[in-house]
Amino acid sequence: MIGMPNRRGNRRRLMPKVRFEDGQAIVLIAFMMILLLGMAAVAIDGGGLFFLKRDAQNAVDAATLVAVRDMCLEEPFETVVKPHAKAAAAQNGFTEGQSYGAKYVDEVKVDHPTAGELPVGADDPNNYARVTITATKPSYFAQVVYRGPLRVTVQALGHCVPEQPATQTYALFGLRNCDDSYTCGGGNAEDVIDFSGSQVTIEGGINSNCDCKFRGNESSPGNGPGTGTGPSTVTGGATCAGSSAVSTGTSYLPDPPGIQTDQPEISGDPLAHIYPLSFFQLGSSTNYASAAADDTCPADTVDPDTDCYHVINSTNPSVGWLPNPNVSGEVFEGLYYIEGDFSPNGNMTVGPKGATFVSPDGELNFTKLPAPGIKPYEKAGFLMAASYKDDICNPVITGPNGNDNIMQGVIYAPRGECSWTMADNEVTYGAIMCQKVNISGSNFTLVYDPSYIPRVPAYTEVAH
Repeated sequence: MIGMPNRRGNRRRLMPKVRFEDGQAIVLIAFMMILLLGMAAVAIDGGGLFFLKRDAQNAVDAATLVAVRDMCLEEPFETVVKPHAKAAAAQNGFTEGQSYGAKYVDEVKVDHPTAGELPVGADDPNNYARVTITATKPSYFAQVVYRGPLRVTVQALGHCVPEQPATQTYALFGLRNCDDSYTCGGGNAEDVIDFSGSQVTIEGGINSNCDCKFRGNESSPGNGPGTGTGPSTVTGGATCAGSSAVSTGTSYLPDPPGIQTDQPEISGDPLAHIYPLSFFQLGSSTNYASAAADDTCPADTVDPDTDCYHVINSTNPSVGWLPNPNVSGEVFEGLYYIEGDFSPNGNMTVGPKGATFVSPDGELNFTKLPAPGIKPYEKAGFLMAASYKDDICNPVITGPNGNDNIMQGVIYAPRGECSWTMADNEVTYGAIMCQKVNISGSNFTLVYDPSYIPRVPAYTEVAH
């Protein structure tokens, strides 16, 4: 019939195409199976390897901490440090030669690194402990391409920083050197130590990293401070790194060799490792703040907390009276971390455990402090007051000007100026170290003894 399709001819033309596509699905399925096996290997074997590495790292960290702790306690390495470190690894599931289900611990090694394996300038290799753990687990889906066990090796390096002796410093120390030029609107900017007054005794020496100025009006012999007569004396010498040491009259003639100028400056800050700001902030690894937070100060009436660590700032409702609080009747005891300026008015009393005042960015003014003075908080490293504010044109710490005070502790302003006015019969046991020091007064004594500065305790560091 006309117009009827030829169905048989059409089937013949289609059949070769069907035969040409035979078997493509099998190839695609094979590729998909390989892909699925690879994904399973990554997910199962890779995940198992990740967890094995994580567990081994936890064990190696614990073992390293134990090792360096024992080293800081000066325990023998072979008979105490190694066994204790391996025991710590075992407590975390890694005992050398043991199987834990599918996991096998090949090695737990505790040793010292060699000098060549440490960075240039590193400490003695014997002050380091290295812990290495190697462990294996069988592979499952990964056996398609790799039939051996899956292995991880993790390592940690611990460092025991030995206890360091107290740094030798001076009764008066001006840190700023002559290279640090600045303008403060008049005066001699180079006078890092500006010392005036009469009938003064300083025991422990004076050092300025630039020029010194010694001014006074006493020239007749006498019996020293508190007697009303006699010149001032400085025992321990006066060293000035600058070329100028102005001395007016004969009041400030230190013991031989007298005033030495053009001396090498003392580079760096001798107290930076003892009083870093971080040691007074909660959260660092070793600090005075944590010791205060673990202590109780029942005499304190400023902060209602019972511990000895007190944060004073504008957001603390219990002590929201900055910067000029009326402290009449208040008792200060413990470590006070003051965010902002602090210039108390009234009769300020210090409790039996003492009080230490630290400000990261403010000025501390104690001009109205009445007798009998301040003693530092007993767990703050003999520090009385410290300001880390950067200002050498205005005092960041100002001392008291009352009579008959007995002060104790270190006054520390590593980036600012200190102004200390001492009055009749005032005695300060400690040291004053600031970028710039302006000290004046009459009939007072400043005594520094190296035993005041605490030794830096040993501490540990761990790195993967």
